[in-house]
Amino acid sequence: MNPTLSNFDFLKHHDELLVRLAQTAEACFVPDPNTTLIKMRQLGEELAKTIASRVGVDSGSDVKQVDLLRDLDYTLRLDKQVKDAFHALRKLGNPATHDITSSSHRDALKALQVGHALSAWFHIQFGGDKAKGFKLEPFAKPQDPSEKVRQLEQALQELQKQTKTAEDRLSRAEQQQKIEAQKAAAEKQRAEQMASESQVWEQIATEHEAKLAQFRAKMDAANIEYFKFFTGLEKQQQAEQIRRVEKSTLHLSEAETRILIDEQLIEAGWEADSVNLRYSKGARPIANANRAIAEWPTDSGPADYVLFMGLTPVAVVEAKKSAKNVYDDIGQAKRYAKGLLEQGAFTLETNYGEFKVPLTFATNGRPYLKQLEKESGIWFLDVRDNSNRRKVLKGWYTPQEIKTYLRQTPQQAEAELDEMAFDYNLKLRDYQVNAIKAVESSIKQGKNTALIAMATGTGKTKTAIAMVYRLLKSERFRRILFLVDRSAYKPPAISAKCAWKTSTLLPTRLR
Repeated sequence: MNPTLSNFDFLKHHDELLVRLAQTAEACFVPDPNTTLIKMRQLGEELAKTIASRVGVDSGSDVKQVDLLRDLDYTLRLDKQVKDAFHALRKLGNPATHDITSSSHRDALKALQVGHALSAWFHIQFGGDKAKGFKLEPFAKPQDPSEKVRQLEQALQELQKQTKTAEDRLSRAEQQQKIEAQKAAAEKQRAEQMASESQVWEQIATEHEAKLAQFRAKMDAANIEYFKFFTGLEKQQQAEQIRRVEKSTLHLSEAETRILIDEQLIEAGWEADSVNLRYSKGARPIANANRAIAEWPTDSGPADYVLFMGLTPVAVVEAKKSAKNVYDDIGQAKRYAKGLLEQGAFTLETNYGEFKVPLTFATNGRPYLKQLEKESGIWFLDVRDNSNRRKVLKGWYTPQEIKTYLRQTPQQAEAELDEMAFDYNLKLRDYQVNAIKAVESSIKQGKNTALIAMATGTGKTKTAIAMVYRLLKSERFRRILFLVDRSAYKPPAISAKCAWKTSTLLPTRLR
């Protein structure tokens, strides 16, 4: 291992354990990606421990990483991308720790990239004078010996998933034989490369493990001193230190941002892998599959992602690096939505005017912050009607949510509200009807908030129930959170309201 070629040289200004874990992870990437995943997971653990000690959070040896991150979250309101990076290293490393067969060069490379960005953030926050003027160099990717194998595996999977007909069965069988032969050759080449590198790596592996144990003991001792120093500060000084860390953000390249966006889409129920599940590598929409296919061609350049539900394209996603203004990037997503190319994979039959997909998104992977409104969040625009306005979301829509959303436009739902009568068993009074109509009017105007002020005993809860019922029945919103202040009611009333709330509505956010 040549330290001068490390992406993590800047960590030399900190505890030696950190830089050695990172450099070990880099050195064993080719011969043993499983070890890379384990070492990057350990790097995340050590970074969390030393950060905890500097803000007065206990990080003893018996504290699990997931628990430590939770405890840190109680003390530090960290940028969500920082927390996501810690959890990404933990999740990527977990399977490698417990099941060696599940490791892969792809996941190891992801861990290196995320760990690199997280380490740079740590250096900037805690490097003191040594971090002044620090400029992070782009991550230099190591050569991936599995890249060719993965491409061929993906090609085989795509071939097997496509609908087979009698006419093309023979052609597909011949294609499959050819790809399987190429895959076998690529696997042999990969094995030879890994074996060659492992001979060098195994010579120094034992020595490294022994040194890592020494460095870990030294860092544990240093963390005890950090903890003592912080707890000895005045309360105001402690608060200032915490605020300084909380204000910091994680700066990701576009490639690193894509890693986090992939994970977010996967959690929302989409198949996503912007490195492998991309148009140029043969990825195509498939019946009964919800896929986020990367780099789909349009007449104004490739779209970062196109979301397909089966063979139907439902959304275009524009993904930018974390420092970018995403509010304005909806415009780029709209251009892609107009110029989406069919490429023989599906037939576009739309009723969206000049647009070929109904929905557009733009994101840089950062969670929404009101004070950085246009530089954060997932911005969304329904292009089916030019009166629709872009709005920010706190998470990705699932395929089922999009399916439900597309049943009708907001304009159709609002027209249904206008036609809906108030002939309910609730027997609303005129002022309650007027209050509901006023809220519905503000929704039509694109307003995000409305306040109804009503005196005690005038039927606030009855008004709210009727309003929620109308908004759900018209499908203007799919889910509504209705909160009741239990302390304001006597026990019998509490029971009745809780039963209604539990049986009728799910306590989730309004969309």
